[in-house]
This record gives sequence, structure tokens and C-alpha cells, in this order.
Amino acid sequence: MNFSAKWQSFISCANDVDGERYPSDCEHIDENIDLEENKDADSRLILDTCCDCMGDCNNESFQIETCACRDIFGSFPYNKDGTLNTEHCMRLPIVECGPACSCSSSCINRLSQRGITADLQLFKHPFKGWGVRCTKDIPMGRFICQYAGEIISREEATRRRMLRHATTQNYIMNVREHVSNQTYLTLIDPTNRGNVGRYLNHSCAPNLSRHVVRLVGVAVPKVCFFTSRHLEAGEELCFDYADIFAEQHVCPSNASTDSTAATTQFTKCFCGTSSCKGYLPCDPSAY
Repeated sequence: MNFSAKWQSFISCANDVDGERYPSDCEHIDENIDLEENKDADSRLILDTCCDCMGDCNNESFQIETCACRDIFGSFPYNKDGTLNTEHCMRLPIVECGPACSCSSSCINRLSQRGITADLQLFKHPFKGWGVRCTKDIPMGRFICQYAGEIISREEATRRRMLRHATTQNYIMNVREHVSNQTYLTLIDPTNRGNVGRYLNHSCAPNLSRHVVRLVGVAVPKVCFFTSRHLEAGEELCFDYADIFAEQHVCPSNASTDSTAATTQFTKCFCGTSSCKGYLPCDPSAY
């Protein structure tokens, strides 16, 4: 099925490489599709505290000390200008107000829920395929997009991996959250259904940082990307693919491109940075 029309209504595309005007191999979605929604609730992490604030939780016109969502960790993850509160995010998780909270949809603590506001464009690269770039400058700490896809089980991830052709890119992102003595695993697969986050390419010197975002009362976490430095118009947006895996494995930079291992197991990196390691990160045992 060709999904170009839906992408065309969502984002601009530029392609000087071939005749493909828009991505045709993936259905565009705005939010995760939970294929595990009937999973045992005890095996999923749900924060059940919700606030009863009116308007914006970070509004000085009332006592924000009463905000239950803020009190989970003692501070808000976002500044009033909509950028990351780096002091918070370097040591604490991001928890946003959820569906049961009484604050408004414009509350600063619902930042990721308002969707993409940055000026982005999909573009075709001769070696990488589709990528994402900004068409206007973006300051440091700005929300770019989430990594939306199908939420699948470990068994389904393994099945899909076995069916995938050896030369096909693996898009499944592995998210592990450690709470007390328990680990919660979330697998996001945008291969067939995803958003613009699916087309973010790897860089060994990334300009995006990845953060897990929890909504109060929601079982499935979001994976969201924020700018890690100021970006100028025309720059490609990239993150480190090692963040996808539970364990980080990077092929040695001196591996021979003619070796059987390099050509069959590893994908060459085209990030073009001075710190390029030569090959994309990989982890055959990620699930």
C-alpha cells in the first residue's frame, strides 16, 4: 500500500535523488498504537497521581506547590519558554500531566502532547535514504518529535526481527525503565506505522537527545527528542542509534569494509562527522 498522500498532508518533502515524492513504505500516525493494551496491568508502570490545577500548572498566579504532578519529583521538566529544564532532566525522569489532570491543554507540563511545532522537512539523502532537517533555526532544548510506532511484546519483536531481511533497517526501539527492583520494558516499532521520528538518521555526533516521557495515568511511555544544541536552518536532525539498544555495541572503526562480517552484519555510517566510528551501532541480542 502507498501511504504518500497522508505524509504529504503532514510534512513537506524534498527529493533530488529519485522519483519518490514522499515516503511510501510507512503509514503515518501521530501517537503510539498499543498492541499490548490487554497486557496484565501488574506488568506495566502507571503513575496514578494526578493534579487538580487550573490553567497552567507552572503559572505563578496560584500556588504551584499544590501541583501533584510537580510534587512527584519536586520540579517541572520544562522551563516556561518551552525548553528542557536541564537541571531536572539530567537527574530525574520527565513526567507530564495526564488525561485525568484538570489543567488545560496549553499547560507547559503537556509539552509533548501538543505535537510537533518545529519547522521540519523530510529530505532524501543519496546514501541514507529519507532524513529529517529543520527549515528554520531551533534553539537548544526544544521538543522536536516523539518516536511513535506500534507497541509490541518481546516475542513479537523477535518474530519480526526473524522475518526482516538482512539488509532491512531495524527500527525497533528498546526502552527499559528501572523502578525500585523492577524493570519495565517497552518496545516501539515504527517499521509499518510511524511518524517523522522513524526517519531520524544516526550520527556519531548527534544534535538530538532522547528522553523517556511519562504521562500520569498512561501505561505506555513516550520516547521524545529534544535539541541538544542550537540548530541552524538546513541542518539534519540526528540521534545516536546506540540509544535504541539495551546494550551498546559499536563496530570497530578499523574494521575492513571488505570483510564478510562488515558487509553482512554491519551497516556503514554516513554521518560524516569527525568522530564517526565507521559503522552504525548494533546489538543482535537487544530483545
